Amino acid sequence: MRTLISERVVAELRDEILRGDLPPGTSLREVALAARFAVSRNTVREAVRALVTEGLLQHGMHRGVVVAEQSEDDVVDLYRARAAVEIAAAGSAPGAGPRALAPLEDAIRAMGDAFAGGDWQAVTAADLAFHRALVGLAGSARLDQFYANLQGELRLLLLWADRDAPDAGKVAEHRRMLELVRAGDTAGLRGAVDAHVVAAEGVLVRVLRDRLATRR
Repeated sequence: MRTLISERVVAELRDEILRGDLPPGTSLREVALAARFAVSRNTVREAVRALVTEGLLQHGMHRGVVVAEQSEDDVVDLYRARAAVEIAAAGSAPGAGPRALAPLEDAIRAMGDAFAGGDWQAVTAADLAFHRALVGLAGSARLDQFYANLQGELRLLLLWADRDAPDAGKVAEHRRMLELVRAGDTAGLRGAVDAHVVAAEGVLVRVLRDRLATRR
């Protein structure tokens, strides 16, 4: 029962963060959350742990738990790590069978539907799913976990980018990467992944600067 209650708290807080109702840096107090949701403090701790794992909350210096916020330096560092993981995984991608490629195809389809409907949370979710599946082709559980942690830290920033600077060519770009996987073109795929990650980093840095400017 407590698990179900915790999941409800997680879902409500997640929606508020992703909608922007709880801006980055907002402090969340355990006692206040317990009172608001009429749950125990243990339940709040469970919910907070889940959202920290998702990258939506973090422990702030002298501020307790806060809505995650990243600096420009954080973005650059995260994208350096992201590029290393994805380019390395791209070497294992060509030659993957139809079953292994199905999650990539599903993610592209979902991305297209979400983009057409202006559902930016769904666009971001599909984008994350595509790249998680691409890295998954390497067949390394440790690499999968490391990459999942990176995605958690980037999730909110990616949503901002999709919402603030929607890219009409995003679906086609991901479809091109899938075509390179199918063609067994390792060099082409690595080049496409590298270009995609570099461009995405540039968008995130620009969006982050714009958001920070409006908060001053």
